[in-house]
Amino acid sequence: MNNKIHVHIGGQKEVCGFELAENETVGSLIKHLCKEGHLGEFKPEEWCICVEDSEEELAHDCRLEHGKHHRIHICRCKKVAVNVIFNGVTKTHPFPPGTTLRKVIEWARDMFGVDKKEKLVLRLGSTESEPLDPDSHVGSYVHHPHCEVTFYLTPKIKIEG
Repeated sequence: MNNKIHVHIGGQKEVCGFELAENETVGSLIKHLCKEGHLGEFKPEEWCICVEDSEEELAHDCRLEHGKHHRIHICRCKKVAVNVIFNGVTKTHPFPPGTTLRKVIEWARDMFGVDKKEKLVLRLGSTESEPLDPDSHVGSYVHHPHCEVTFYLTPKIKIEG
């Protein structure tokens, strides 16, 4: 049986999809990505691999498990310092690069005390920019060695005055 693996790569917005043989290792995936030019000039051992929305970092000799590792993130940053600005106040937290923006929104909601009924989005650059995909990973918005990103937390629907 084949595994469909969705790979998010540090600094890239696009998600790569790969069919891997069951029980294939993380190391073989990295070598495949390097060979295809997805990881630039960097050595395979420089990359850390995390499971989506988890603190779990996978060793290069780890076998990918069907259903458990279907969404992973490959990045040179082991942690991303995420700054979230809401109503002029900034809160910061270190997240693994495979953390989805959906999870960051929930963290920020709790930190800023925003009502659970309020629909929120994250924006990059300003409060006026386009909302970001909540399924994207924080590591997709950083380029090593700059493992920090600032997002603006806003209501999903902006009121025009």
